[in-house]
Amino acid sequence: MIKYIFILFTFCFAQEITVPDENIKDLGKGWYEATAYVEYHEDITKAQAKEKAISRALKKIIESYSGVEVSSTSLSILAETNLEMDLDHFSQLTSTMSSGMILEKEILEGKLIGSDFYTVTLKAKVGKLEGENDPLFKLEADLNRENYQNGDEMIININSTKDCYVYVFNILSDETVSTLLPNQYLEENYLAKGKSIRVPPEKGKITKFRVDLPEGKSQATEMILVLGIKADKNTKSKDFDLNIGDYKMALTQLMEFIMGFPRERVEQVNLPYVIKSIE
Repeated sequence: MIKYIFILFTFCFAQEITVPDENIKDLGKGWYEATAYVEYHEDITKAQAKEKAISRALKKIIESYSGVEVSSTSLSILAETNLEMDLDHFSQLTSTMSSGMILEKEILEGKLIGSDFYTVTLKAKVGKLEGENDPLFKLEADLNRENYQNGDEMIININSTKDCYVYVFNILSDETVSTLLPNQYLEENYLAKGKSIRVPPEKGKITKFRVDLPEGKSQATEMILVLGIKADKNTKSKDFDLNIGDYKMALTQLMEFIMGFPRERVEQVNLPYVIKSIE
């Protein structure tokens, strides 16, 4: 008896996935428009995908403006904790001062393309500090910890190799900005070379900063930005009256201040941290 074996061949045709177009346009006077995308999958939320796409678009704008490839770490920071929380929403503050700084940005469109990609189109104004950095001007800063529980005390220690004025800003998880130094209670922000400054000081009207979780949240990622402006005989300390709750206005004021100096007089340190609720 002859057995006939019929083999059924099933051909699977994979659906072709069209990758969205990425483009960048020079709008003139320092303004650019860019479209960028990130892959969207079940491991990230729509909000996270949007922030990553924004960061990618800003990176492309800075590279187009400066002609220099910008490392991803200069535009986003990852808090090294088991929370693995992205800080892409701080990208406007963490871009490199030598290659370019995002001075203003406006999100034009953000949308899902099918179920695989999230695209963002934005326009941004970019500029950079003139000149080169001073290799002898080093600003160093650190927090007393990187992971806090709600209500913990925060201490910032700062030192510099040059005489400078120090400014300390707290960038909250909702992107509001507050000034920690100088303020109405902590007015002295001059730091002599080789010396250290503690924020807040051990003695004075304010001797403790305590971290505070936003209402309704069990964890948050925030950032301390420390800015050093090299002092000379014509430099005077500046008071910042930043409007807490108006991130765009506060950031514009801060960026305009930074852009008023040559690169060799400015140094910046970014200190991300995580707050968790008390278990």
